[in-house]
Amino acid sequence: MKRLFIVGVGRSGTSLLQSMMAAHSKIVMMPETSFVRRYLVTSLLSIKSKATTYNFGEDTYLHRWQKDGAIDLNQHDAITADKILTTYQDVVTAYADSCQHMPIYVAEKDPKMIEILPFMSDIFDDFKIIHIIRDPRDVVLSKNKASWSKGQSLLKKIIANHAQMNIVGRFQSSNKLKILEVYYEKLIQNPEQVLLEICRFLDLDYEPNMQSFQKEAQKLVANDEFSWKKETVGPLLSNNCNKWKEEMSVSVSSLVETCCTRSMKKGQYETSMDKIGLVQKVKNWLTYALIKVVSSIYVINAVFLKKAVKKNG
Repeated sequence: MKRLFIVGVGRSGTSLLQSMMAAHSKIVMMPETSFVRRYLVTSLLSIKSKATTYNFGEDTYLHRWQKDGAIDLNQHDAITADKILTTYQDVVTAYADSCQHMPIYVAEKDPKMIEILPFMSDIFDDFKIIHIIRDPRDVVLSKNKASWSKGQSLLKKIIANHAQMNIVGRFQSSNKLKILEVYYEKLIQNPEQVLLEICRFLDLDYEPNMQSFQKEAQKLVANDEFSWKKETVGPLLSNNCNKWKEEMSVSVSSLVETCCTRSMKKGQYETSMDKIGLVQKVKNWLTYALIKVVSSIYVINAVFLKKAVKKNG
């Protein structure tokens, strides 16, 4: 069974894309549990002892599997690290078997899976990645509103964007055929064109009902996520972009532009740099120098993960 993973810097539109892909008859979408990142990586890297046990019944995210009938959590209250992969494979198979039409892909999305992309090829044989990119200034604004991220500092949001985009770049350089990058703004303004591109990448026929994704979104969005994912279950908001122009100060937008260079260049987004003076530009570049140092820790960690997986594999 082929695997499909949807990733992106948080608040880049991964939930919208997840719902659209779930509407395809040849794709069965697992709910978001971050299992690969939170459990599978830990067990494969032997970060904890093989004797360490996990009680899946205490993990509220995994209750989504129970609700869908993919797993009986009552029978998984003392899973050892060496059984994690088998358990995950059983769940994937259960989702594939639950699909009315024989699926070609079992898919799931986890934005932060970006940080473990370098070792994906050492775990999965047949998989593809869709990476969605959004204007980093609108990403920051969206994070300012989501309950899980609104308390984060601006610098933390910028560092995450810078580091995660660099990790994707490293993965992409040696796995060009496994990853497709799409843009949030194009997806909401011309969904058919972007979805056609995705279907070609996956060797699937385009299905128009992918644009009628709201029913799938209602299945995939948990109650405790609705406050920041409510737009996913409503009509497509084709004008949900460039909000930074009205809601963000020039000093902040220029700082984001300076530090999130990879996102800005890939999306060819317009800048506000001509509206700031020399002093602000110098401050931005000094901040960028600091962010490059800090974000390099993320990248080094991702490279270390890949080496550790090979060693333990």
